[in-house]
Amino acid sequence: MKTIGIIGFGNINQEVARQAIASDKIEIKWILDRSPGKKVKKEARQKIEDSLGKKLRFIKSKSSLRSEADKVDVIVEATGAIEAIEYLRYKRDKLKWGNEVLFVTANKAMVANHLSEFFDSDNNDVRIEAAVAGGLPLIRSLSEHIASDKVQGMVGILNGTTNFMLDEMEKSIYSSKKQTYDMVLDESVQRGYAEPGGAGDVDGQDAAYKLQILSRIAFGTDASPSSDLVRGIDDNKKFDRIRSVDFIYASKYLESTIKLVAIAQSSSTAEPFFLVYPMLVAKSSNIANIEGPDNYIGIYSKYLVYTDMQGKGAGPEPTACAMLADVFSHKNCNSDSEPEQLITAFRSSEEVYFSRWMIRGSCYDRPGVLAHIFQHFESKEINIDEVFQLKTDEVGRKWSKEELDFGKEQEKILPFAFTVTKTSLGKLQKALSTLQLNKKFFPKKDKLFAFYPFLERKSDDNGVQKFVIEEQK
Repeated sequence: MKTIGIIGFGNINQEVARQAIASDKIEIKWILDRSPGKKVKKEARQKIEDSLGKKLRFIKSKSSLRSEADKVDVIVEATGAIEAIEYLRYKRDKLKWGNEVLFVTANKAMVANHLSEFFDSDNNDVRIEAAVAGGLPLIRSLSEHIASDKVQGMVGILNGTTNFMLDEMEKSIYSSKKQTYDMVLDESVQRGYAEPGGAGDVDGQDAAYKLQILSRIAFGTDASPSSDLVRGIDDNKKFDRIRSVDFIYASKYLESTIKLVAIAQSSSTAEPFFLVYPMLVAKSSNIANIEGPDNYIGIYSKYLVYTDMQGKGAGPEPTACAMLADVFSHKNCNSDSEPEQLITAFRSSEEVYFSRWMIRGSCYDRPGVLAHIFQHFESKEINIDEVFQLKTDEVGRKWSKEELDFGKEQEKILPFAFTVTKTSLGKLQKALSTLQLNKKFFPKKDKLFAFYPFLERKSDDNGVQKFVIEEQK
């Protein structure tokens, strides 16, 4: 029977404890939690102890661990905190529990910010499968099944919380029960997919950490992406969050839907491409049909050509299941080999091109507004392709106060959308940031615009449809 110590007692490790007890193959020796007094934790602890038939040993500090008496086969950590690396170091340095005690974690933030301590070839005491797409054996596949191949690119949905939210928003557009962003965020919290406020999920950081870990395995990148390469479904910076009307424009005019896509692509001539962004994807593609809290990944490689996986990515159950699989693992799938040379940078936003973009904004319904926008984009050498506005009687023609409240001017301000042709992410961001919001045409409000690149597919020499990133020529 395996003995485990648990660090952190939130939703994930509460489920780890329940599954461990149910397995009859694991004994919980201690639980370290810095704030065990919260009501929800007390209730969870009581239920687990009732099913176990005895009290669990809870401690509040790593300094309370006794070197020999508290030694376990595996430490299971799921605090979500970057600084939780202290527990791995304490295990190795202070308690002298080296490689013989495994350290299993679902903490993608910690792994992404301390890559060398998890991927150094000498560190055979860490297991991180649950840190990326909990319900999928993704890290193991990259490290073992595809290890002898040359990965050329990866594209997928790596955050189940935001995929659930986008899915619910889109489904409710034409129903009697409209689901706004705030409503679906609250529901995702109630279901255990997100923490209150959605921190880490809605800003794209969770998906970015996971893609960073995968890029380290696939391409040998020891780099952190710049902030302008990561955008979630609620940006909280210069641009607007995703709104229901964006799905209407994407579907009606462009036969697409919106997904928060994580994509990385290698290159023999430049730094690897890295981007986490809400994107338009064709309704006919696999990625467009990923529903609810599922994760999806498509991996393009030289010999296997294409490998894809889909499964549960959000929620305590699949994550805990992946962590307990690591408890019984005999192989450290993430640090067997080091690339000859680590890549220390990703491509900049000025070098990230898409052949087409959709931009949605809000303006007064007055003559001259389009000419004002066209002139500005022409000065920035960006070509506007098509302009869309919904008809008078169509759903989404006007802003509802639940979506955007413009006060007394609510009826005068309409959403509109347009597309631009091939340009870089950096160039488009600058164009929108420097657009003069003339009060004749635009309401006095921050973050009026949202924009989305088209994730396009092209056939390779083998006839395989691949998502591709444009290269500047």
